[in-house]
Amino acid sequence: MRIRCDSPLAGPVEVQQIPKFQPLKRATGEVDGIEATRQIREIEQCSRLGRTFIAAYTANIAPADKQRCFDAGMDYYLNKPLRPSHLAQALKLADSGSILV
Repeated sequence: MRIRCDSPLAGPVEVQQIPKFQPLKRATGEVDGIEATRQIREIEQCSRLGRTFIAAYTANIAPADKQRCFDAGMDYYLNKPLRPSHLAQALKLADSGSILV
């Protein structure tokens, strides 16, 4: 299914599918994880898609960095080095549809 969405942040976008779980590095090159999250949330709102569980994955551990991720719309925060128990918790929350902020 293709959905067309005109987003003020992302411009005209055609969306086929947004995965249920999307891990994002905070800095990914052209668009950082925070901006990508804002764009995904905007697309979800204007296209009426269900919410994608987005987890930050970053080496930044400062409380202010963590808060910026949540303010952008991320649902979970994973810091490096990745602990398997933290990833398991994120995947469990994503599967249940819960959000832990």
